[in-house]
Amino acid sequence: MKISENYYKLLECESDATYEQLKENYQKLAKKFHPDKTLNHHTEEFIKVDKAWRILKDPNLRKEYDANLLKDEINNQIIIYAELRKEHLIFDKDSTSKYPCRCGSEFIIEQDYLEDECLIECTDCSNHISVK
Repeated sequence: MKISENYYKLLECESDATYEQLKENYQKLAKKFHPDKTLNHHTEEFIKVDKAWRILKDPNLRKEYDANLLKDEINNQIIIYAELRKEHLIFDKDSTSKYPCRCGSEFIIEQDYLEDECLIECTDCSNHISVK
């Protein structure tokens, strides 16, 4: 399950917030955004805050949400396999250099696209190398 919004941020809380903290912030935000209480028509914000509260107030749903949130955070992290220096790379006639990846594939480094520092992704996995 991909997390589209961070419910803790919507409720202006940290992920280790207690039930009481979540409830207090929900009540404050619900008053602020409730369609019957405001002239600014914050219906969309109220719906988001209400959904966040419905998930986070239930211990089982919160546990499931936390697991999915952690999974998304891990999946979004870039894995730096190695750091290379431009001057140590050997480029072929096509102005490319190759570096082996631990997955068995390789990183293809194109000389024309090297900047001051860049990240190159493996052709087959999520590993990256940093070229400085």
